[in-house]
Amino acid sequence: MWLWVTLVASIGLATGATALLYVSGASERSAFLVGFVLMVVTLVASEIGYRKGWLQRDLTSIARNIESKYNATHNLLGKNSDPPRLQSCFISYSAADRALVLQLQQALKERGVDYWSAPEHARWGEELKSQIDREIRQRDRVILVCSRASLSDSDWVRWEIDLALDQEKKRRKRVIFPIMLDDSLLEWDDPRQRHILDVLAGDFRHATQGPAFDEASDKLVEGLREPVNV
Repeated sequence: MWLWVTLVASIGLATGATALLYVSGASERSAFLVGFVLMVVTLVASEIGYRKGWLQRDLTSIARNIESKYNATHNLLGKNSDPPRLQSCFISYSAADRALVLQLQQALKERGVDYWSAPEHARWGEELKSQIDREIRQRDRVILVCSRASLSDSDWVRWEIDLALDQEKKRRKRVIFPIMLDDSLLEWDDPRQRHILDVLAGDFRHATQGPAFDEASDKLVEGLREPVNV
């Protein structure tokens, strides 16, 4: 390996010297001879230096210096310099809010969030309740789309809330990530309301389309980033 490196460097040096002499007015033969001699001398000197350990020591010193600078930079940036991971999520919603949820799914997909929702991701021929239970257990968060339709009229959503709360007890961490389409969560007469509201809810009440929706979606995704432990 060292021989090839030296050979390439020597050829480059000799070629440069030959070209310089030729341009300066020397004959083609003279320039070639000088370049050839320079290449041979460089190869011999490099080989002698390598065998005696001179170049090895220099290269080792350079490598250690580079490694030291890299480690210092890495420590300065910290072990958590990599971008935080986006948490995977399950989307709990009422069919009445499907139009908005379709927009939300597209926004999450564009921002690289791994999500699951029915019926899009549900497997045919398998019990839906079993799939929902499994996905809530396997995902980091449950995005709870809060509206009058979901909190008051949907037995499915209320059941999914209970599954998510059960996961919170087992994991000892927050799973439910509420987002509000209206004021229904604030007005919900349910013993689970206070616990859910302990988490700052995403506010989509006036952000169902256009730039306002994009801004709210960005904030939602930012909330799905895992906290950095300093």
